[in-house]
Amino acid sequence: MPDYAPNFTARIRIKYTALGRVHTQTWRVPAAGAGDTGIGAGIVAIGNYYADIEANLSDDFAIIATTFARENTDIFLPSIVTVTATPGGGTPLTGSEKRAASQSLSFVGRSSAGLRAVIFQYGYLGTQLAQGADTVGDDFRINPGEDVLIDNTIADLNGVLNTMCANDGNNITWYPYANLKYNDYWLKKSRGGS
Repeated sequence: MPDYAPNFTARIRIKYTALGRVHTQTWRVPAAGAGDTGIGAGIVAIGNYYADIEANLSDDFAIIATTFARENTDIFLPSIVTVTATPGGGTPLTGSEKRAASQSLSFVGRSSAGLRAVIFQYGYLGTQLAQGADTVGDDFRINPGEDVLIDNTIADLNGVLNTMCANDGNNITWYPYANLKYNDYWLKKSRGGS
């Protein structure tokens, strides 16, 4: 499978805070086209994604910045369109254990040409690893039917087939599950007290 430059597609970056940490998500969209229509459609899809999971985000969740870069450039500019549904998070931090900041939710898919795609979400406190109520099970996977919110989110991600793309520029089909696990980098930061 060929390698693609990181700037092969247009990208939207969402910078956000959750559980006292700053994170960045990169979403890929097809060629921007005239008037940045690809970027505008991508922003709407991202807004729908956040609307789906908002109730289970930590209540300190906040989007700090939305920027975009056209294909073949590494310059990220302030977005001409903002995320329509700006999530505030709906799950209180009260009782949240320190390890919650190390927990990541990921959605995984494949492009129509077979390239892997993944999106990570921090600050997700729905299906708990970090709250002491391990409802994920031994496989660290939220399978179809185990969490309606995750099922709906995946359905929405697959519903915007032409809006998002993988690094190769092809459409993504998302797997019907999400993974929930601890991120090694943030786990190490937690051990160090920061």
